[in-house]
Amino acid sequence: MLALVPARVFLSEAPLRDSARAFAAGDCATAIDRALDATAAFAARPEPFIVLGYCDVRLGQTGLALSAMRNAVRKDPGNWEGHYGLALVQAVGRQDPRPQLRIARRLNPREPLVAETTRLLGDDPRAWQRRARRARLPIDLCGARTAAARLGCAGARRGPWRAARCRPAASGSRQSP
Repeated sequence: MLALVPARVFLSEAPLRDSARAFAAGDCATAIDRALDATAAFAARPEPFIVLGYCDVRLGQTGLALSAMRNAVRKDPGNWEGHYGLALVQAVGRQDPRPQLRIARRLNPREPLVAETTRLLGDDPRAWQRRARRARLPIDLCGARTAAARLGCAGARRGPWRAARCRPAASGSRQSP
């Protein structure tokens, strides 16, 4: 039974990498499809849910984005990137992002991106939605702690809403993960 876990992790790597590349290119239809493939191979990973959350918010599906980011946090509560992504999606959804940003900061106190985004969002709830759209994403979104440039994800640091426009999935909306 224990031998199945490494095999499933391995099987989820290629779809996760493809998903991150598609996301960085602004192709959310492909990013979502490949992220779902990665979860089918190994559902315990948080990274595919992070990609799903960012794409869902790009496509205006804030409810699905919140669900995906909450799944990412549930899969790995010690992953600062999941809490950071949830904070951004909460801000877009006009919910208080500060508790999730505090958790992200506690989990990775040396990450300047968390401090930068905390300052950017500030304390004014009326500005959170607008300001969250200017926030940058972590490089590790591009998968498995590898260098973003190697995966072709250099644009991921530009922010979830500054990359090329996403093309909506032809098959319509997907169900919540």
